[in-house]
Formats: sequence, C-alpha cells, structure tokens
Amino acid sequence: MGVAAKIASARDSKGWSKRDLQKVMGANPSQVTRWLSGTENFTLDLLVQLEAVLEIKILTKSL
Repeated sequence: MGVAAKIASARDSKGWSKRDLQKVMGANPSQVTRWLSGTENFTLDLLVQLEAVLEIKILTKSL
C-alpha cells in the first residue's frame, strides 16, 4: 500500500475529514490534498508526525 493510501485509510478510519487532518497537523489545505493524492515528496519528519497523529505505521521495512 502506498503512503498516500495509508494516510487516506487511516484518516477515514478515524472519521476525519481533510479539514480535520489539516487542523491536527497545522497544515494548509493544499498540503493535505497533495498528501492524499500522492503528489507530495514526504520528508521523514512529516512521515513521523503523520504516524503519530494517525496512530499508524507508514514506514515499514520489507525485504
């Protein structure tokens, strides 16, 4: 599963709208849209923040 799909799935599981995620993350609407569409180049810091807020694992090790 891609990063954007994991974020969208976790957001949906929490019953959050894009605006809810925006508020929790302190982001602007266009940023959240890019996260959910898969067009964002994620930094490690952002991924760690999203993992904490959404209570999911985005970064996984698979061999």
